[in-house]
Amino acid sequence: MKISYKILLIPFLILGFGCTDLDEELKSQLNENQEVKNPGFGISANSNTPVPNDGLGPAYSTLLTGTANHNSYFSVTEVSTDEAVITQKGGDWFDGGIWLNMHRHNFLPTNDGLNGAWVDNYRGIFQCNNLLVNGTAEGPLNTEQEASVRALRAYIFWRLMDLFGNIKLTQLPEVDVPQSTRTEAFDFIEEELLDAIPDLPTSEIYGRMNQYAAYALLARLYLNAEVYTGT
Repeated sequence: MKISYKILLIPFLILGFGCTDLDEELKSQLNENQEVKNPGFGISANSNTPVPNDGLGPAYSTLLTGTANHNSYFSVTEVSTDEAVITQKGGDWFDGGIWLNMHRHNFLPTNDGLNGAWVDNYRGIFQCNNLLVNGTAEGPLNTEQEASVRALRAYIFWRLMDLFGNIKLTQLPEVDVPQSTRTEAFDFIEEELLDAIPDLPTSEIYGRMNQYAAYALLARLYLNAEVYTGT
């Protein structure tokens, strides 16, 4: 009986000696009445998110639709893995079996995700090439802007190379070129990043490439070099 009483006392002892100081030490906070100040930034019509007003929006904005849409890069890289599953709900989301085929790695040439990933990424390449050749409404790109666009283009080419292997390394708007091998694409992307990095900023800036982003992409390129080049 004494043991039973002792067991019954345990919860009360825990409650009695439990921590009562539950005030959280906040390192920083943001409330609805605070004004977010971003000098030199504007508002994106697509996402209502502050982005630089540097004239490079036509190229960088292609990452919005070219990444997150269902029938594009997201589908190919996520639904085809164990990171995302799009399930059928009654008569919805079967969509002719495209998600089932993606999950089973049954990649058909008619798959909307594959076609979307190709088209959307090359739309980004076109916008990058257009800026590099024609500049912005304010005039030719300065050194940092050119490095930013070249690094972005290298990133988009990397996405294409990673997905499809042989790709077209188009460097002029509206000019078609023959396909390059995956090794040739690897070499081009590496060279573009190494050339761009010295002219990229080291400061934090929302929605734009800086040196650290370029180095991260370069590291990812090297980590998968054996797959990309076969060496």
